[in-house]
Amino acid sequence: MTMRVKMKDQYIDKFQNFIKTLPKDAIEINSITDNSISIEQAQEKVQNAINNINSNKSLNLEDSFLKISNS
Repeated sequence: MTMRVKMKDQYIDKFQNFIKTLPKDAIEINSITDNSISIEQAQEKVQNAINNINSNKSLNLEDSFLKISNS
């Protein structure tokens, strides 16, 4: 059986501890993805965007919306 699980951060430790109680061959984890970014990463991205406003390295509003909608 293949399963995809989305989990709130507050339960990850409990889930990991549960997995450890199972026999070693009971479960196989192929990949773990975390699409979130830290507060520090978000602050850095915002600061970089602010710093690039006057250097013409930023996208115009229409291009920004297109980039967001295509991702």
